[in-house]
Amino acid sequence: MEVWWLHPAWIVALMGFVLIPAAYLIPDWMYREYWRTPKRIDLPTMNLCLLCVTTFAAGAFAGSTRPHAAASENRYAWTQDLPWPLLLRVFTWSFYLTVAGYVVWAGSAVVRGVNAQIILGAITGQKGALDVMKEQYLVTISGVTTLTQFGHIGAVLGGIIGIVHGWKHVRGKLSIIFLLAFARALLNSERLAVIELAVPLAVVLIRLIILDSPRMVGLFRLAVLAAPAYAGGVLLAVFAATEYFRSWLNFYAGGKLNFFQFVSLRLLGYYVTAINNGALLLQRIEPTGAPFFTGHFLWRFPLTSGIMGAMYPDLPFANGDDPYMTILGVGANPEFNNGDGYLMPVLDYGILGALLYWLVMGLVCGWLYRLYCRKHPLGLFVYPVVFVGIAEMPRIIYWAEGRAIPAFVVLSLLSYICVRSRSRAQELKMNRVYLLGEKSHA
Repeated sequence: MEVWWLHPAWIVALMGFVLIPAAYLIPDWMYREYWRTPKRIDLPTMNLCLLCVTTFAAGAFAGSTRPHAAASENRYAWTQDLPWPLLLRVFTWSFYLTVAGYVVWAGSAVVRGVNAQIILGAITGQKGALDVMKEQYLVTISGVTTLTQFGHIGAVLGGIIGIVHGWKHVRGKLSIIFLLAFARALLNSERLAVIELAVPLAVVLIRLIILDSPRMVGLFRLAVLAAPAYAGGVLLAVFAATEYFRSWLNFYAGGKLNFFQFVSLRLLGYYVTAINNGALLLQRIEPTGAPFFTGHFLWRFPLTSGIMGAMYPDLPFANGDDPYMTILGVGANPEFNNGDGYLMPVLDYGILGALLYWLVMGLVCGWLYRLYCRKHPLGLFVYPVVFVGIAEMPRIIYWAEGRAIPAFVVLSLLSYICVRSRSRAQELKMNRVYLLGEKSHA
């Protein structure tokens, strides 16, 4: 049993073929009135975005194709021969690293002068308080902020361990990780911090509980398969709850729009202005030939930034002179600063290179989805995090950002160890069977 909307091709195609034409069809006056930016996307740019989506979807369908029918197995067979003590230790260490990152980050805010009055002002929606918190007190600290991203690992492993060995082993630590992420989303205007935990955990639970449930029939099955039909309402409700403090109380209350109209247009704006910003960047930046936008983390990590600068010395913005916000500040609205995921590879490699990039990424995502359906360690560990990038593709290339890299590296390495552990256990079993057979013949 599979859920169609978890397939990378279907979710990307569904979002792309709705949002991209919407970004093109919305008139210029709406862009200017509701999002304070001129319309940049034209028909050729829309077609290029749709071509990128189609190429990714084709690669994902090809990558997820099963070479042969998988043999049916016991529901719990995948749990055998995995190094569960190691998985629990990695979960525990990811928890402590996450907490350490938040503690140091909060401590730096205290050193900068944050106090209870400022925090209360941010929570209650005092005008300008959130901007002060984000820009003055909760400034990103290289290395320290990265530690908080180990929460991704905790969310994935916590879900798997909880399902197999009971939630008492992970319940408390998972709750703390989520509470810290909620505080970050509230005080730092960073909803993605919660999405990065909730989505991977949900993808794990769907595969290991819902799809394996004997109740996955009838109306329950239809409800799961039709989830995108009502997911938009849930998204709008969550978005409205956070945007009420983030922008409504601060800037927009008392205007021409009521709150429901405001949050509806605001949510739509986050997606269509991202695509529109991508069109603007495409007009202003020539293809660089360097993986600056598709491998942005390489230019930000201390160990790799110098290497990339030496490899591409002529890149005009390789040494910290990122033109991204400068261009948005002049030709768009920096308040809506997402730069579109579809067109970023075009800025790096040109059109043909971008199509190759999306084809390869589609193949990889489709392959990981196939492993996820089979409950292979690599699929169970990595695909839930990859799915965040798939869902966020209209706004950003998530897996190009440093915040995703710790989870990809650790979970990929851990899945390799699990596969090796399972292979060694199976070899030992075969050797025992062989020795027993030899003894019986003797």
